[in-house]
Amino acid sequence: MPTAITLEEAQNALQQRVLRLVQPSVEEWQAFAQAWQLKSYEKQAFLTQEGEVERDFYFVLEGIQRLFFLTPKGQEHILGFSYTGDFSGAADSFLTRKPSNYYLQALSPTQMLSIDYESLHDLFDRYKIWERWGRLFFTQVLIGRNQRDIEMLTCSAETRFRLFMQRQPAILQDVPQKYLASYLGMTPETFSRLRRK
Repeated sequence: MPTAITLEEAQNALQQRVLRLVQPSVEEWQAFAQAWQLKSYEKQAFLTQEGEVERDFYFVLEGIQRLFFLTPKGQEHILGFSYTGDFSGAADSFLTRKPSNYYLQALSPTQMLSIDYESLHDLFDRYKIWERWGRLFFTQVLIGRNQRDIEMLTCSAETRFRLFMQRQPAILQDVPQKYLASYLGMTPETFSRLRRK
């Protein structure tokens, strides 16, 4: 299991991330922080499975996760990774309350803070600042998703590899090459060749 993180340390890490978008008062922050719970997962554990409604929205304190789906032929396609300091979860299922089309799996021992749908939406209803934070955060997610779609459709394999390595160079040490290749839409052989270059 990952290094034990205290609730206070976890809330401090979450606060640093939240402060990038909003500046809550002490009361607003305390209400927000108290709604999150510490959770731990072993390597290879599934946080969400296809067909389940995503129960929680996560903040990653330690570890790496992958979001993926299976084709009708059983092939895995990686949609994304989340790391220490990221938010995580099958967001569309969490927001719509419909069964997930994806799996969320821990690739390493993982410690997270989690908040359930009802608690987060209660904060949105009670505090304008948390509704604003949610709007700003999910806008960033949508913009990032659109940027990735454009890169996948318009960039060569080499350019996709280069852009990804500029953003996350350390991931090569922590994530199996076959998963990175799938995420970048290329074969493991192409990924190996580009990595050697």
